Amino acid sequence: MSPEELNVRKAIADVELIRRVLDQAEQNETPVQTAGLFGVTLTANLILQGLALGVSALLLLI
Repeated sequence: MSPEELNVRKAIADVELIRRVLDQAEQNETPVQTAGLFGVTLTANLILQGLALGVSALLLLI
């Protein structure tokens, strides 16, 4: 086999391996909820901050 043929075969094998890895990565993708410092998700954190702001505004009015 000539060196060019060997290089082409190696390149094809590399492309096939990359395709397999990408297919596995796509199949294993699951939506992950990120948790902050205390295990609270971003949405819950925003709600808690909104409540804290509302309570502090109410206390300022009293």
